[in-house]
Amino acid sequence: MYHFLVHKEVSLMISGLERYLNRVEDDTIAVLKLLVAGKTVEQISNELKIPLKKVAEIKEKFESS
Repeated sequence: MYHFLVHKEVSLMISGLERYLNRVEDDTIAVLKLLVAGKTVEQISNELKIPLKKVAEIKEKFESS
């Protein structure tokens, strides 16, 4: 029974991580599309309802590549 509970807990953790990574990936793609379209960090933040700091970090990583 203990192994079942541990397995279920680990499965839930992995599932949560997958959802988080998918959300981060979706946010990053949306930010990059709007950057390419010429939007400012502030406009992107407002449009996507993502914190300015996060948008700026994505922009910085994109530009440094």
